[in-house]
Amino acid sequence: MKGSWPLAIVAACTTLGLAGAPAAASADTTWLVNATFTDGTPVTGKFTLDTYGYLVSGSLTTEPYGAFPGYTYTLADSSVSNGDFYVDFQPGYQGDLHLVFADDLTVPSENNPIVAAGASYECQGSFSCYDLGGGETRFIGSGSAAFVPEPAAWALALVGFAGLGAALRRRRNLAPA
Repeated sequence: MKGSWPLAIVAACTTLGLAGAPAAASADTTWLVNATFTDGTPVTGKFTLDTYGYLVSGSLTTEPYGAFPGYTYTLADSSVSNGDFYVDFQPGYQGDLHLVFADDLTVPSENNPIVAAGASYECQGSFSCYDLGGGETRFIGSGSAAFVPEPAAWALALVGFAGLGAALRRRRNLAPA
């Protein structure tokens, strides 16, 4: 009975560490994007929302196709905005990358689908795409974003596993032969 008390504490810490995803508004949330335009070219990269749901970093890259030269959208060169369900990068007034997600971006998940059907797009030459017919536009055909657990969650899980292993080894050594 004496040896089971530390084991229970370690198991509880491991379980909390493996729960993994922080609750909404408890930590920065980083998303890896993997999507494809209807023309077959990819959109890849990542972006991070802070604890309050504001876009604080990001780098999303599109590939060239037709009238689109391809571009890496970053916070440093873009006017950015976001909501619970979208991110928007606008470098100047001549282009835009707008991604709409099916699920709330402040809630970590393994797979957050990008809404296609005209909701997510890249455009050029239409003054920030307020008039989608004013320039070239290409739409997302499919894709999703995956939550990347923060390093602290992984560290807590590893410490929990190490403690669980040590407790089991100690328990085995204390058992009568």
